[in-house]
Amino acid sequence: MRAIATNWKMLLALIAVGLALFFASSRVAVGRASAPAAGSQARTVAPAPAAPQEQPISNEIRDFPQLD
Repeated sequence: MRAIATNWKMLLALIAVGLALFFASSRVAVGRASAPAAGSQARTVAPAPAAPQEQPISNEIRDFPQLD
């Protein structure tokens, strides 16, 4: 406890530097995350219409001939 009491200025400086680096890195991460979102909205293209299918897709299991 005595070591902390004598070096409290150094401890406070390290905590301040750590918090500054944390907030700076989170600010950069937020800036990077918002930049592609704005750019991708401008480049969004409507999907091409799907080709019509002859038979609708069914989730039922088809009957297969048994190979006895």
